[in-house]
Amino acid sequence: MVAYTRICEVADTLTADGQTPGVRAVQRVTGGSFRDVGKHLATWRSLHPQNTASPPSTDWISQAEHNRLMTEAEERLEAERRHLMLQTDQIRQGIAAPHAGQIARLQRRITELENQVALLEAKLSESERRTPDRK
Repeated sequence: MVAYTRICEVADTLTADGQTPGVRAVQRVTGGSFRDVGKHLATWRSLHPQNTASPPSTDWISQAEHNRLMTEAEERLEAERRHLMLQTDQIRQGIAAPHAGQIARLQRRITELENQVALLEAKLSESERRTPDRK
């Protein structure tokens, strides 16, 4: 968090240099969040009315506008994500399509082998059950 005194120093320096001490201008020098800089700068302006004759800075947007812009950005990102997922699925299908016959044959072979293993396990279990323990 940027200290109020630091915001005042920067605002005074900008004013002395003939610049308007807007939130973005002060933030470029001090860092800090828009909220903190804006809050301290508002206090500074209330104590320096001679420096508020210029039109108010437009670089501080309302919370409602901020929320609207964030919602719009999130909607755009979600639409882009859906578009990319669709493209990814299409690419996967394009890669798999030429090999569909081979994939089907391999899946059938896997099923056959699983059935054989199950049959052999059943036979082994039956054989173990019929054979008395030899010690």
